[in-house]
Order: sequence, then structure tokens, then C-alpha cells
Amino acid sequence: MHITKSTEHRNKFILKIVVFAVYLGILAYGLFFAEALGRDGSHSMEYNLIPFHEIRRYILYADQLGMPAVLLNLLGNVLLFVPFGFLVPLFWRKEEHHPAIILLMGCLFSAVVEVIQLQTGLGSCDVDDVILNTLGTVLGYGLFRLGNLIYRSVTHE
Repeated sequence: MHITKSTEHRNKFILKIVVFAVYLGILAYGLFFAEALGRDGSHSMEYNLIPFHEIRRYILYADQLGMPAVLLNLLGNVLLFVPFGFLVPLFWRKEEHHPAIILLMGCLFSAVVEVIQLQTGLGSCDVDDVILNTLGTVLGYGLFRLGNLIYRSVTHE
């Protein structure tokens, strides 16, 4: 069976869409619906607009808060957006995915999530989450670039 280039290209694009949709579904569940993460709608408009306030609090009071809570908040917010930074550039040609555009997209997407959390009471609105999510986007994009370099060196493209 011979697969044409256009069929192969279409199949790859569909796979990218499916993977990104699954990621967004998992992200939405974790950010808005996971009761284990306090997403039960019982919060009254909690917010933090002071950059690094909650990050500093988690670091300074790690002993009192417990390491699981610290890791969930700090590392969890970074890791949540690593796939975003990795997957978004897959939809564009190389010259179109400038690092600043990916960073801005991650930051804006995270800010929208925080506003939705504030408006719905499903989580809290925290500028530190935007900072950590954006860091995750940058790390994901770095992994994308590294993976791209490795792929090109192996395939000699």
C-alpha cells in the first residue's frame, strides 16, 4: 500500500490535533474540575496580584505547608504547561515559531485560565501561577528545540 505525501501530512496533522486536544482536556480537568485539587467551586473569589508573593510564601513556609503542597503548587504549575510549549510549535513551520511568540501565547493562555478560575470559583486567580505556567511553556519550547535538533541530526535534514 502506497501512502502519498499529502495523506501522510494530513495524518500527522490529525495526530497533532488529537494529542493537543487530549492535553487540553487533561489540563482543563486538572485546572477546573479535579476535586482532589480543591476544584469544587466552594472558593470565594480568591486572588493574588502581587508577583512572587505565593512563590515566596511556599518557599519560606515549606515546612509548615508540607513538601507535597509545595511541589504540587510550584513544580505542578511549571509541569502543567511544558506540553503547551512543546506542542504549540508543532503546528507551524520553523520560521513561524519564534520563542517570543510561544512565550506570549503561554502567558496569555495561562492568564485566561486564571481569570476563568477567578470568575467561576474553580481555583484561585494567582499571578504567580501565570509566572510558573509561562516558565513551563519556556521549558517545553526548549525541549521542542532540543528534540528538533536531535531529530535533524539523526535524519540529516
